[in-house]
Amino acid sequence: MNFPLVLLTLACFKPAFAQTGDGHSGHATSDEDAVKAVIVSGYIEGMHINRDAEAAIAAFHEDFVMHARVDGEVIQVTIDQWVSRLGDEKNEDEITYEFKSVIVTSSTANAVLEVFENGPRIYTDYFGLYKGDDGWKIMNKIYQSHE
Repeated sequence: MNFPLVLLTLACFKPAFAQTGDGHSGHATSDEDAVKAVIVSGYIEGMHINRDAEAAIAAFHEDFVMHARVDGEVIQVTIDQWVSRLGDEKNEDEITYEFKSVIVTSSTANAVLEVFENGPRIYTDYFGLYKGDDGWKIMNKIYQSHE
């Protein structure tokens, strides 16, 4: 049997044999897609692109805390504090992103995201999320700045 043909055949049928985060076969889990969607709508679109406080707040849990390093010290920032720093104008810079990983375990998730502004990477973000009755909410964030 031709080895490249076997690899091509397996690649074509990979979706049929894929494992989801819950250990069952099938496509990417709807929870994984939902985790990505809440991060994109609240963080990427709400905070970075549109600077839309309402969209951002909808994605974050009311008890959200971001830990940030400022001048060598670690500080805590609530969602209300963070949103208060948003400008009124839409960001004209080109913001792109790439999910490096999303891991879902029942009602808990972790996501790693890289954010790029006008080409260069500016942040690597690490998010923790919980799923409640109202869906996935971002609970916490730490990040590495690349500026």
